Amino acid sequence: MEHKAKAEKYAKITAKTIISSDGNTSEMGQNAFFYESAEGLLTSVILLVAEFCPPEKRHIISVFKLIQDLLA
Repeated sequence: MEHKAKAEKYAKITAKTIISSDGNTSEMGQNAFFYESAEGLLTSVILLVAEFCPPEKRHIISVFKLIQDLLA
C-alpha cells in the first residue's frame, strides 16, 4: 500500500510539472478547472501505464502515445 501512495504522489508531481512547467498556478485564472482536469487525466494515465504495461514499456513515451491515441 505504501508503494501505491508513493506512486500516486510522484505521478501527481510529474503531471503538475508537465502541465505548469514554471510552477506558477496563479495565472490560470478562469481556466484553472481545465488545468486541474488535465493534471488529473495525466496523473491517471501515468498510473495506468505504471500498473498495466510490461516493465519495458513503463516510461513517459508510453504515456505520451496513450494520450495521443485518446485524442485521435
